[in-house]
Amino acid sequence: MSRMNGRLVYLHMPKTGGTWVGHLLPRFEEGTSKTNICHESLQHLHETTPSSRGKFTFGTVRNPWDWYLSWWQHGMNDRIDREHLEVYGRGSTDFRDVLWGTTHAPELEQMPKRMGALWPMYRPKGEEDRMKPIFQESGVGLWSWMTWYMYGDPVQQSLQVHALVETARLHEGICEILGRRFDEGSWPPRNTRQDRPNTAVQGDPRALYDAEMIQWVWEADGALARSLGYTEPFQPLPEAVLRLRPPPTL
Repeated sequence: MSRMNGRLVYLHMPKTGGTWVGHLLPRFEEGTSKTNICHESLQHLHETTPSSRGKFTFGTVRNPWDWYLSWWQHGMNDRIDREHLEVYGRGSTDFRDVLWGTTHAPELEQMPKRMGALWPMYRPKGEEDRMKPIFQESGVGLWSWMTWYMYGDPVQQSLQVHALVETARLHEGICEILGRRFDEGSWPPRNTRQDRPNTAVQGDPRALYDAEMIQWVWEADGALARSLGYTEPFQPLPEAVLRLRPPPTL
């Protein structure tokens, strides 16, 4: 549910609290509307909507261990998505097997039809086929790839948005981005997708990881995770908003 108005752009990377942000922004930002695609990348938005250039752009980011688990849990809700998970899991949808595939893409014999995530995000038609070998040869995990794809350039492996909001501190971060305060109790972050009742991970995510699985994520995604400020598994960023570039002059 990516959003844009006269002064800012919000890009929604799946499983980072973006549904809540997408519902909140129109309430507090006049003229906010959806972009062309629910999970639109920065590059695609700039190509198709020239008016998006020059605005303050931001996204939401979540530590990779929690993100992988939420992404897997989401996919288990739908038969077609489970079929894609089976490709990552080499015939299995068990979380351990799927995590291995998403963090060891060069060792997979094939890639799912929906390469980057369980959502049909890519435009124009055919971009998935072009991106699949680039991802598989990148040597990084799906979390890193998706973060670069949504917020910058996955080929150059760079981020181009102005800021990222830590998912674990959505209320604080959005207040900082918007430059205003609002009562968290009256607009609490929550899973708003009632059609997918099992999307939200229940309990402690650590319970589904062993030491080897934690290390898989460090090896595949540690470079980007550490550059953003993640120092411990399952822990949020130390700041609610990570500033990556100076804001544009509006």
